[in-house]
Amino acid sequence: MTAGRRPWILLLAALALAGCERGGSKPPTGKLERVTVGPREARRSVGESQHFTVTGHYAGGETRNLTQKVEYASSDPAIARASNTKGDRSRIEALAPGTVTIAVVEPKTGVRSSTSNDDATFHVLGALERIVLTPERTKRRVGDTPHLTATGHYAGGTVRNLTQKVEYRSSDPAIVAAPNTAGDKSKLEVRAVGSATISARDPATGIDSSASGGDARIDVLPPS
Repeated sequence: MTAGRRPWILLLAALALAGCERGGSKPPTGKLERVTVGPREARRSVGESQHFTVTGHYAGGETRNLTQKVEYASSDPAIARASNTKGDRSRIEALAPGTVTIAVVEPKTGVRSSTSNDDATFHVLGALERIVLTPERTKRRVGDTPHLTATGHYAGGTVRNLTQKVEYRSSDPAIVAAPNTAGDKSKLEVRAVGSATISARDPATGIDSSASGGDARIDVLPPS
């Protein structure tokens, strides 16, 4: 190999490698057989939105993410709307209380999630009415780090776990502190003997557990 040709060969090799790194994967060799929507079941409140993921299943066992390549449809657009916005096609908007089916179709092949019973169910909750903390009353010792569960009660009787979505506060942080640690918001720190009331507030609506008697009380005992 001459010295003059080597730079060109190296350049072509570098371009080929760059193409691979950009993820230029080959198209599936098999036929698209079905499309599945996930999660299979989702819950959101009025005014919120939910993103779904769509997977294409091909003959031979290959799969591809088709989330931004399919068209979405809601069984009742008055409850939940599928706008199919370019670049954000999987975003479904919750408009009114109720339950809908979210289905998709791959436009090039016509393959539908409904054909294989792979649609998703989307529950749109009514207005948040109250928050309840559990356990309602408990005894702990200094040094403990207990956790609470926050349950949201919505119009129509639906409930939803809000443990990591609400903000906690203590009536006496010197006895029991509520640091609201990201990812572990309901973790409390028991610091001194006494009693403290823990309440929770939903930042999106302003609903507070104190308004409906849903607070929790912790009685702290001396270390064992």
